[in-house]
Amino acid sequence: MPPAPAPVKKRRPKALLDAVALMAESTSDGKVGLGALGQYMKRTSPSFAPKVYGHSTLTDMVRAYPDLVLTQVQNSGSWVSLKPPAEASKVTDK
Repeated sequence: MPPAPAPVKKRRPKALLDAVALMAESTSDGKVGLGALGQYMKRTSPSFAPKVYGHSTLTDMVRAYPDLVLTQVQNSGSWVSLKPPAEASKVTDK
């Protein structure tokens, strides 16, 4: 039996952070819809897919970023926002 292929290393492209920052600028609460984020990423980089970066879904990919917050609201979907600078620096300073 041939050996199983090595799992793809989970990566966090900066382009996703940049997309959230750019899209959040035009919202009143700084949150971006998860679906809209995925559409934006595909539009700006047609080859974008979470699996390419080792993640099974966009939700899993967003959760891998210490500087992003994923909020799931019942009957309203999933929202992504940047962590406030003070919180983000606490995570990265460890």
